[in-house]
Amino acid sequence: MVVDVQELVRHKLLNCVIRAVKPSNGALKVLVVDRYTVTLVGAVIPLDQLAAEGITLLEFVDLFREPLPALHGVYLLRPSKESIRAFAEESTGQYAAFHLFTTSPLSKERMDEIRERKDLMKKIKTLRELDLEIFVRAGSIFDFGRGASALSRVYSSEKEVVRKELIECSSKLATVCRLIQSRADQWNIRYFAPSLGAKTIAAMTKAELSSVLDHRSAEEIDVVVPAEHVSLIILDRTADLASPLIHEYTYQAMAYDQIVFDHGQPEGPIYNWSDPQAGDKPMSCTFDAERKDDLWKQVRHMHIAEASPTVDVAFKQFLERNAAAKLHSPVSSPTKEGSRSPSDTKARTAALDLKELSAAVRALPEYQEKMKQISMHLHILEALFKAFKSGNLMEVSRVEQNLVIGLDEQENRVKSEGMFDSLRKIISDPVVARNDKVRILLLAHVIAKGTGSFIGRHSTLSTVSFAREFHALDFEQYSRPPLGLDLSVCLRGLETLLASPSACLHQGSTSWTERRKERKTIKEAHVKRRQLVHGTDMPYELSRYVPPLRDLIYQLSQESLSTDLFPFSSASTSYQTSGVPTEGRRLFIIFVLGGCTYAELRECYKMSEQNSACQFILGSNGLLAPSDFVRGTSSLADTALYLDLIKDPSTTNPVNMSRKIQLRKESEKRFNTTTTRTSDPTPTSPRKAVHFPGEEFVGDSKSSTDSRSRRKGLISRK
Repeated sequence: MVVDVQELVRHKLLNCVIRAVKPSNGALKVLVVDRYTVTLVGAVIPLDQLAAEGITLLEFVDLFREPLPALHGVYLLRPSKESIRAFAEESTGQYAAFHLFTTSPLSKERMDEIRERKDLMKKIKTLRELDLEIFVRAGSIFDFGRGASALSRVYSSEKEVVRKELIECSSKLATVCRLIQSRADQWNIRYFAPSLGAKTIAAMTKAELSSVLDHRSAEEIDVVVPAEHVSLIILDRTADLASPLIHEYTYQAMAYDQIVFDHGQPEGPIYNWSDPQAGDKPMSCTFDAERKDDLWKQVRHMHIAEASPTVDVAFKQFLERNAAAKLHSPVSSPTKEGSRSPSDTKARTAALDLKELSAAVRALPEYQEKMKQISMHLHILEALFKAFKSGNLMEVSRVEQNLVIGLDEQENRVKSEGMFDSLRKIISDPVVARNDKVRILLLAHVIAKGTGSFIGRHSTLSTVSFAREFHALDFEQYSRPPLGLDLSVCLRGLETLLASPSACLHQGSTSWTERRKERKTIKEAHVKRRQLVHGTDMPYELSRYVPPLRDLIYQLSQESLSTDLFPFSSASTSYQTSGVPTEGRRLFIIFVLGGCTYAELRECYKMSEQNSACQFILGSNGLLAPSDFVRGTSSLADTALYLDLIKDPSTTNPVNMSRKIQLRKESEKRFNTTTTRTSDPTPTSPRKAVHFPGEEFVGDSKSSTDSRSRRKGLISRK
């Protein structure tokens, strides 16, 4: 059985929240969320499905809302101080009844705030605490939404911040485990031995799983994963500090590295562009949409050199199959400008019979959505190729690969003098972006310190002599303009990470004979790993480096992972009895404390596809793009940046969140989208705009919404 975390969360939200509220009079429902839960809902439930479940409005708890006394209010809130206070201040005339669901247990203080409202308590028909505080990016990836602050919180110098983060991580990790298999005695929990944080989370997760009773309802039980070999492996980011700095050239990883997305929308990252064939009309589309975009699932882990022709082929095949595309496609070749002439379109339309026209009309929504998705992928790929050429990433990546492996394209050992010359050229090159210069110097610093990985892999350059010569050279003097604080702050923060016991520092033997043996062993391991990794993949010279997580996953699948390096904090009953995995497909959750990368996500997907006996799910307290890793590292030495990163995101008020969503179902019965109103007995005030599924999460204009919210005193004036 393949476990889909996204489907498990969707099932729980639908059955335990949306469908659990059944008004006796058949009244419609309003879903009220905060800034945390709107992302949780938007990631797993499409708007049109909410409409089909009787949800006619989706509104924010901290914004002004008109009274709807004929409807039931379904509140899905994080039990934070701000959200619960906003709920406790609700007018009893706001809705016919109130149904409160929280993503985690309510504290006594928050519960007392609600109890103080005696009149509101009489109208609360449902009060339920869910066990659901995770963000699911796809079926095999979850995180806790920390982003760059994943590093800031775990490796902070403030012990109380670290303690709270470890407690929260263990609680949320136990949530994921219970979603998959609620019985604590079925879990094998292992951790990276040198990491105190990993050991602490393993112990607390074990205690959390053992202490919390299973209160699943009948609606939830039918998706519980059968008892099988389920394991939780807890790693530490400091065990591999090279992977977050390397330039990756698979589509998803490179896009999050080079492209700026709008991350403020609930449905996921939005890419905005202008369509030159439509008069530079502004366009937008969800980028990382696993549920809606089949082409995305096909190309996300491809090298961009393969992804580009794959998108072209998919576009041509779509034009051949889709009925609406036949209506839009010309009978002759396109004009020089790439557009269709009116005579071509007219001739094509006349050639279609009534049956074909009917099929074309029915296929129009699919055609428009698919064309938008394909156009987005084409624009992003074009932007990635431009960034690759304009930033001289070819040379940057070549030096990175030689540096982190210690071998060149021909598997020959890279000498220190040659590497220093290459670094000087990169730093002095005015075309190379400032951030890329900082990244490659951070990577060189990591290699000079002798950082390896959690499976013992090291660069052949990680020697005492290389470290001594590297630190004696001042590479920053070659940069124009100077890197200044950008580099110095990052280096100070990096020293904090390298000081961790889990950093796996190793600078090789001082004996010439021993160093030669080490280089030979590293080279043989690298050649073997390339054969394992690539197989049918194309061995691109800029993608020779493979995250060490790949080796760890392989060892897990072969049951050869060292029990000394990864001891058991808890072993399942079946494992204790037989010492071997049970029959059936084995499931491994790999949790990286401090943040995981998109390259590591790719490896989990690929290994799951290649191994029919195992499935791997990757989790972390934050998903890190290279820019996030650099910011998080810098925050460990920059107090202002640190305070900015660790503040609770629920206390911020981004503009795009101060909007309401109007769904199609029942909206036409209540509101008029043009000039007239329908005969609805429920008293309502006029709305400026109505938007339907498939469009952006928008509602009233920004100025109107903000002004009404300020009058209510819910958001502060900037």
